[in-house]
Amino acid sequence: MNRLGVIAQATALAILTAGAGWWFVGVFVSGSVALPLVLMVVTVTATLVGIHLIRVPSLLVDLLVGTVCVAAVLFVVAVVRSAQPTVDLLEGLVNGWARVLTTELPVAGRMDLLVAPLVVIGLATVVGVVALLRSRSAWLPMAPLLVIVALGLAFGDGAASQPWAVVAGLVGGSCALALLRSSLPVSEASLDGRVDDEPTLVMPSLGGIAALIGAVGLA
Repeated sequence: MNRLGVIAQATALAILTAGAGWWFVGVFVSGSVALPLVLMVVTVTATLVGIHLIRVPSLLVDLLVGTVCVAAVLFVVAVVRSAQPTVDLLEGLVNGWARVLTTELPVAGRMDLLVAPLVVIGLATVVGVVALLRSRSAWLPMAPLLVIVALGLAFGDGAASQPWAVVAGLVGGSCALALLRSSLPVSEASLDGRVDDEPTLVMPSLGGIAALIGAVGLA
């Protein structure tokens, strides 16, 4: 798979994942969540794609690097948004889901209540990007973001809070990307340890990911 193909597919997946994350967090938490979402999705996607464009690591390294990215973004967001970042992070990791699900939704956008949804989005991004880079399956990379949508539908506070047009757009976009992947030759469906040596504008393309996701998050 050539480098531009990697970046194009990763860009599309990042936009869809950010859109699903924006909708998902909005179900649970009130307040501005665009910046944490953009930071989470772009950091994870850019790091994993960048590593694979240099040299394809083992699956364990992929998952470890992705998890470290999620933890690093959580800490940065906590430092910016909280007076007690370490305390709020631990509270969010230990008690976050219970507090979110037992409080009338959407809850206030405190850091301890934002941790759990951000963790879900971060890990979904890791799994989706790794699947996109490694798997020749057309549909597997879409599964994590569709799980995010399903969780929002299952645990949200009813149809009144569900913007169904957004859900339909996310599902439709996921299907479109999967159909596009299924139409590619097998050798183009995943990175699979081989990257063409053609020159590519890696950083501008990753910057484009950030801009596009930012537009989705702020919409």
